[in-house]
Amino acid sequence: MKGIVISEEESPSTLNFKFIALEDVKKGDYISIRTEEGLIIGSVNELYFYNEYLSKSNVLAEVPELSKIITKEENMLIGVCSVLGLYREGKFIRALKPPSPGSIVEEVEDSVLQSFFGFVKEGIEIGNVKNRRLNVIVDVERALGKHMAILAMSGAGKSNLVSIMFEQLVEKAIIPPIIIDIHGEYSPFKNIINAIEIKGENIKIPFKSLSSTLFRQIFPSLSDPQEFLLSKAISKYKKMLKKRAINPGLKHLYKIVKEIDESKGIKNALLRKIKHLHKLRIIGNESFDFQQLLKFGSRIIVNLSSISNERIRNLKAYYILKRLFKLRKKNLIPPFVVFVEEAHNLAPETITKEMSLAKKEIERIAREGRKFGASLVIVSQRPAHLSQTALAQCSTHVFLKIVNPNDLKYIESVSEFASSDVMRSIPSLDIGEAIITGSAVNAPVIVKVRKRRKELDEYKNKGLSEMIKEWKDKKHEDYSYYN
Repeated sequence: MKGIVISEEESPSTLNFKFIALEDVKKGDYISIRTEEGLIIGSVNELYFYNEYLSKSNVLAEVPELSKIITKEENMLIGVCSVLGLYREGKFIRALKPPSPGSIVEEVEDSVLQSFFGFVKEGIEIGNVKNRRLNVIVDVERALGKHMAILAMSGAGKSNLVSIMFEQLVEKAIIPPIIIDIHGEYSPFKNIINAIEIKGENIKIPFKSLSSTLFRQIFPSLSDPQEFLLSKAISKYKKMLKKRAINPGLKHLYKIVKEIDESKGIKNALLRKIKHLHKLRIIGNESFDFQQLLKFGSRIIVNLSSISNERIRNLKAYYILKRLFKLRKKNLIPPFVVFVEEAHNLAPETITKEMSLAKKEIERIAREGRKFGASLVIVSQRPAHLSQTALAQCSTHVFLKIVNPNDLKYIESVSEFASSDVMRSIPSLDIGEAIITGSAVNAPVIVKVRKRRKELDEYKNKGLSEMIKEWKDKKHEDYSYYN
């Protein structure tokens, strides 16, 4: 017996209750209360001591001798619990009645918790339930079928979580995973689990995809007369390509536009845009084929770390996402899950038209992807900057430690899974702990996330001193003069 439910103002209720702890209880523990309707399952959100003799702050000031008389044994440990739900006949249902004062509070068996939360035997293993050895294995359909968001501050462990999910999807051949990797931190996967790495500099929008619509997307300022002129030029350009009269290249399109009889002002404005597009170096021959690369058992890292120009990076991410989704809609590639790291950079809530292409594609997959087997996992350390549309479409939210008030406020306003209890728990999570909420689980659960492969962890977690030493050793420079 862990304790006894007590009665206080507005408690117990169908949302929360308090109990006197009679055994060792820790914050984050899961407990149960047996009722006529079933087993009420709750989580211990807070603990505090209560002493009836010292319930008034001025008691010791008036009677200082009490401090010598009152012992620790007279302190009562009070547990503050949230009602997670009711467990009845092996099923999770909402609690419609509160526990009665005086009810016995007991520890929950792992088998009951496993069934209550909806964990499965085959799926994605995230880690263990906090303070327990119970494995947290979530169903793939429930976790990824309607998209997932992984939100955490820097250093809280989101990359570790993404890594273990990525590895398991590969090892268990569940669904082909793709990571849009802005910083190149998943690049070692190409050696560790033979992942295919597509480098940013090799990503080109093929000449065959050239269209006035694409130009309009890249250059929102393109006027209607310019677009009309461009359509004529591209039509002629593609006919010449088909006849092999010219080789692919923007210089040929530039020449065709220059030779068209049209207003000088319109023509010159369009020529400047073609020149600018050439400088961006994003149009060229496609160096990879997703129809060949993406199969069950495939794993792909799209490494954009070499692209320092934000607009070019945005355009290349847009093309990759658009290409993947288009092929999937045509059923030319298998169902896939794409992880978008640092999603607040590619899909921020506020953005200029010139930088909005990747955001539009991410939001499109978020809205329509589940109908076609295109799953999305958005990963961000700055939720307050993240697209509200994309975040709201994710039916599973995984929160690691977040302390920034703006991020917390934004999450609370956007996420339907961010209850007051969840929001209070997020800042107090330890590094490597996560709260899983939404469709992947029946009720919010705190998880100690398991560790990823040691090889990747060693690569990622080098400290500043180690990096300085490596640099000095590599350069073999003489620093004795400064000593």
